[in-house]
Amino acid sequence: MSLVEILVVIAIIGILVAAVGLIGRRVGQGGQVKLTRQYMQILTSAIDEFHGDTGNWPAPPNAPDKTAPDAGTPHYNPPDDLYLASAFATQPPRRLSSIEGMYAQLTWNPKSASILRRVPQAATASPDFRTQVMSPAGLWTDALLIIDAWRVPMRYRGYTYRNNGRPFLWSAGPDGRFATDPNRPEATGGQDDIFSDR
Repeated sequence: MSLVEILVVIAIIGILVAAVGLIGRRVGQGGQVKLTRQYMQILTSAIDEFHGDTGNWPAPPNAPDKTAPDAGTPHYNPPDDLYLASAFATQPPRRLSSIEGMYAQLTWNPKSASILRRVPQAATASPDFRTQVMSPAGLWTDALLIIDAWRVPMRYRGYTYRNNGRPFLWSAGPDGRFATDPNRPEATGGQDDIFSDR
């Protein structure tokens, strides 16, 4: 074998290894998307049970009757996804994210709380310190983060003009960056975002 033939063989092996690596990565991402959707299905079942029992959806953090503005301006994208007033926290004051607030509200209803028990431990993460929220009945409950397969906390939103007012869950997807407008993700940097209602 000449040196040229050896270099050609090495180049072909390199191309094959790179191709296998790309295929493996795409298959892995497909599995993570599927896993995130499974988490969303469990949470959506709990949200539906809450609505069926109380007649209301768990309160979303955004103004549900507003329409998304034009030109890609964020409809609802405050720093740190703020939601519940910090006065409810038993630890040093802090505001909860939308997903923590949704989780806490679902635990207040026995039927939706029983469904939440199906959420795998891998889909939950505690904030930096334990946070509790007081229910309308005066009971304290933990507020947990629900994370996607990439370990990024999901978001919870609801708009009267989308999906007949039914709230939805939102994952940043593989790139870990949320679109600035959940109603127009492709136009606002969220091409790979995952939604429970799409």
